[in-house]
Amino acid sequence: MHQVLLLIKELKEEERGKKKPKVAPHVSQVQESRIYAEQALEYVSWLVNANNLYNVALDLYDFDLVTMVAT
Repeated sequence: MHQVLLLIKELKEEERGKKKPKVAPHVSQVQESRIYAEQALEYVSWLVNANNLYNVALDLYDFDLVTMVAT
């Protein structure tokens, strides 16, 4: 679960403009489809227990991620 939350954090940084956005390799530059952090977090929250996800976010000591999971 740590890796999933770190990936969501990376997606959030891309949204803020800190990094170049990830685009699927088979998609051309014209039809860009992006995965957003909020959508990814919502999907993961359906797969795992929300309390466990929150505890893992706390273990990472990333409080931006903790607040994202808490909301």
